[in-house]
Amino acid sequence: MVTLKDFKIGADYKAIRKQYIKECCGEKEVITISEFPSFCMTAYREAKDDRTEEKLYFLCDDNAIIIDITEKKENAYNHAVAFSNLLEIAANN
Repeated sequence: MVTLKDFKIGADYKAIRKQYIKECCGEKEVITISEFPSFCMTAYREAKDDRTEEKLYFLCDDNAIIIDITEKKENAYNHAVAFSNLLEIAANN
């Protein structure tokens, strides 16, 4: 079973995702992988274990190799920039 421990620097994200899809087909998903909204201006993704509520944030290069992992959300994107961008979007709409 794929766990958050499978997300390691140097690991192939595509291979992890394929393995996860094979194992979880038809069953309740255990790990949720999501991207941040575009106003956050980041390429990091969030992986959340739905059983333990544990989260980690990871960054992949152009070849889908994991190059950075952090457990702190504030290291994944700049909150001040995201808030500023969100305010600008709201003001223009």
